[in-house]
Amino acid sequence: MIESINLSKLFIQTHNEIMSKYKKNNGSIKYYSPQLRYSELYNFVYKECYWSRHGIDNSIINEVKNENKEHNIPNHIPGKYLNEIHLFYVKRNLYNSLYSKLVNIWLQLTNYSTLSTVSQDSAFIRNLIGIGCKRNPQYYNKPGYKIHVISDSKRVPISVAVTNCTDHDSNFVTLLLKNKIINADIFNNNVKTFLADSAYSTLSNLYDLSDSGINVIMGRNKQHITKCTTINDISKENKETYGGRCIVENFFANIERFPCLINNYEKTPESYAGLLTFVLCIILTNKINTLISENQDNCIKERHTVDLLKSQNEALKRKQSKYNERKKEEKFKELESEKRKIHNAQLLEKINNNIQKYIDQNLIKNAYDARIKHIKNIANKFSFEKYRNKANAHVIDHFRHNALTNTEQFKFAKKTAFVVSVEKYAFRDDTIRDKMLNYSLDKIHEQLNIFTSIFFGSNDEAA
Repeated sequence: MIESINLSKLFIQTHNEIMSKYKKNNGSIKYYSPQLRYSELYNFVYKECYWSRHGIDNSIINEVKNENKEHNIPNHIPGKYLNEIHLFYVKRNLYNSLYSKLVNIWLQLTNYSTLSTVSQDSAFIRNLIGIGCKRNPQYYNKPGYKIHVISDSKRVPISVAVTNCTDHDSNFVTLLLKNKIINADIFNNNVKTFLADSAYSTLSNLYDLSDSGINVIMGRNKQHITKCTTINDISKENKETYGGRCIVENFFANIERFPCLINNYEKTPESYAGLLTFVLCIILTNKINTLISENQDNCIKERHTVDLLKSQNEALKRKQSKYNERKKEEKFKELESEKRKIHNAQLLEKINNNIQKYIDQNLIKNAYDARIKHIKNIANKFSFEKYRNKANAHVIDHFRHNALTNTEQFKFAKKTAFVVSVEKYAFRDDTIRDKMLNYSLDKIHEQLNIFTSIFFGSNDEAA
């Protein structure tokens, strides 16, 4: 028989595992039982925003430290001391260890089926007390953090990060994939489709995700669609799949029901991330218990038993002035921006070279047997070679945007929305070769006709 998860017991077990590693370095966090610590933290995230408002009599700390007798310890923890306990758990990675265990239990119960489709998105959290928060121009210049999440199809996060709110969302796809809560083999063997909005559809992200064997469906900004891109009506299957991306939006709506998370009341992002992870543990425990209660039959009772796993890391504090921090961040962003530009340029060159290998070098010349003499008459050798090179680049660009990627549109309310989809391994050499062999020459000739008219002028001018 599968028993419901008791989060309090699992918390105490994880607490004992962590404390056994730090017996000689517990600092001043020695008082109150793990059961009381859990219940106080549980009450705090549901009711309070400020640690100082949790509990009234702060003098009880001195009383406990002086007497140091177990029977004199009260059944209520003052807010400031509870904050010390919370920060101690954040440093010892207790919340992450607890959540990792719950995620593994969840995936075993669902047989990893919820990982078939994963979605990524972010949400802005306004800052009230935090130190060193940047201002986000997209949210009325308010200071705050951003929560980045990759979730499965049932709103269970498998990767979470709290970052600076001024950094672009597309930079955090690789970061979240590297810092997954679950094992990399489990992720690679079960994830089939990756969903995201248009903020994430950079060439680098599309290439990396598709090259790892994952189908990608992302929104696409109309400004990034080139003129040579053919836009098709979205297929029913892709539209239904992309509609599942709203699951991750619902996740953010759920966590903002907790008073301590809807705004940032913590001084550091690590402290806020700790509260967020503890809330995720509470939400996931309720999901697991609901799933167990729904699936309690004789077959499942005999098959399933719950196995629990182990844990990990500590964060550094910054002690430099705001000016130096800003300068360092600007330099770092410039370097990262240059690296991304170089990386994207290399990827684009690699893809174009793979396409070029399978284009007949005489294709452009042969496409214009009827007009080639007129073109040569009005163009000297240099301009004709320039025409050939630019026309060849135009064919490559057209093939890359129409054969290797698929851009589709659909009506959303009164607006037209666009998505780009890429099949797995789309940019590999053998895939490009097969696509080129099956691609219609009529489409290439049509694009060349259009380009020739633009390059040399109208037919009358060419003649």
